[in-house]
Amino acid sequence: MHTLIGTSMPLTEVLEPHEYASIILRCQRASPSNLLYYQPYRNRVLRLNANGVVKFGPGVSQDETENQAQVHKIVDQRIVRVPRLFNWFRDDDGCGYLAMEFMEGQKAKSFTEPFQTESLFRVLQHFQSLEVKYHWTTE
Repeated sequence: MHTLIGTSMPLTEVLEPHEYASIILRCQRASPSNLLYYQPYRNRVLRLNANGVVKFGPGVSQDETENQAQVHKIVDQRIVRVPRLFNWFRDDDGCGYLAMEFMEGQKAKSFTEPFQTESLFRVLQHFQSLEVKYHWTTE
């Protein structure tokens, strides 16, 4: 039985260790035009299939993975959409790979419409409620 990284929640989709080599090869061979996110010398995102993507690069760490898994677990997904994680692994060169759920959407470059500002306000209110619930401090 596989579990979501950082939790005890079972996964229906998970990567097996024998699939890592295939993913590493796909990432190494991906051209910038095949990537969902690309900036030279930065982390990149490649779509694996209809349901999954892999974020990869030297800055993709186990800490990031554990933080994202925790956030996925505690936020209200109706307010803040955080992808479900499948696996994290590192190759022999130290490059990290984080396989996660693909979430359809568009990246907002600016907030010019009232509904965008309202949505952002709801997200910030939600984060504030989590700060109170989990007794986080900003210090």
